[in-house]
Amino acid sequence: MMITTCGCTGWKARYLRRLCCALLMMVSMGSVLSACSPEGAAVGDTQSLGNTVEHDGIDRNDIRLALVGASAADDQRGARLLAALDEENIHTVYASAQEVRNGQALAIQGAVDSRVSAIVLVGDGVSGKDDSALSQSLEQARRAGIPVVLVGDAAITLNGELYAAQLLPSGSRGCPAANAQEDSVAQVLSMVIDDRPHEKRICVNV
Repeated sequence: MMITTCGCTGWKARYLRRLCCALLMMVSMGSVLSACSPEGAAVGDTQSLGNTVEHDGIDRNDIRLALVGASAADDQRGARLLAALDEENIHTVYASAQEVRNGQALAIQGAVDSRVSAIVLVGDGVSGKDDSALSQSLEQARRAGIPVVLVGDAAITLNGELYAAQLLPSGSRGCPAANAQEDSVAQVLSMVIDDRPHEKRICVNV
């Protein structure tokens, strides 16, 4: 692209050229970020269950997860998740959000900055009702192309485009033990990260 300076010379011409280059870089960066956000679907949930297109996924040893908790009970569940993921050789960093205002949102923002493979949000306090900070942080993850998975059986009022799946612990409300998913949590997370077809709500043993 030719950058003209409208007949300007000297420092004015140099200033205009630098300004144009800066604007072009901003436009380019905006295009890249928007390309990370799928239209009308959550990151990691773009394929229908009837779509069987095969594609290479990320190697499990290369997966980096951010596990975000919200309360003491969630910390216990988070500890079990950490142990299960460690057995699968999946690198996971846990961030407790207890007693911190907007703690979940801050932890999610940190995970986005760290460019993790996925964010796992644990707890019954993730409904999203009247929580603009949480929704805004999840939107940041969406724009960055990072899939989000919720763990818990609470009713979710979040925009469905902000999370790829909700994992329901076996034996919890709406997920009798007999209906537990045979796949491990690690296998389900791999499906989301690789954007393979999956249900929105999945029963797992946690």
